Amino acid sequence: MTYREFANSVKELATVLVRNIRGEQDILPMLHLKSDDRVHGVGLDPRFFDVGQDRSVLLEHAVLPYVEIMRATSVAWSFCGWNHGEGGMYDHEVVVAVVIDRERAEVWHARLVRHDGVASLGAWRPWPVGAAIGPLVTPIQEALQ
Repeated sequence: MTYREFANSVKELATVLVRNIRGEQDILPMLHLKSDDRVHGVGLDPRFFDVGQDRSVLLEHAVLPYVEIMRATSVAWSFCGWNHGEGGMYDHEVVVAVVIDRERAEVWHARLVRHDGVASLGAWRPWPVGAAIGPLVTPIQEALQ
């Protein structure tokens, strides 16, 4: 499985998870680990993704231990969040997928739309690796096999 196939599978799984949520429910945040041609998924505590949460906690208590145990070559996580509009105000809900291997890091997002208790996603679009994710990339890349 190539990096691109792995990244696409993470986004596809998040899309499927969104189809199964109802009402104001969010998808279960997931950690995805690729080792050889196998992909392992682990549910994560949603509190890792609370607004204002220190992302180093996610790194130290979830990502790095699993990377070591699974001998991962690529890692990703997916979660629901909010896109910030002008002036820092919340604009709309999104599903985010962060995908990292030893040579690259990507962030993808798709708009989450809820209508009559049913959720759907817009198109996946690349997003810059910003301040929230950037500090996590190097330690993860160093830990990957």
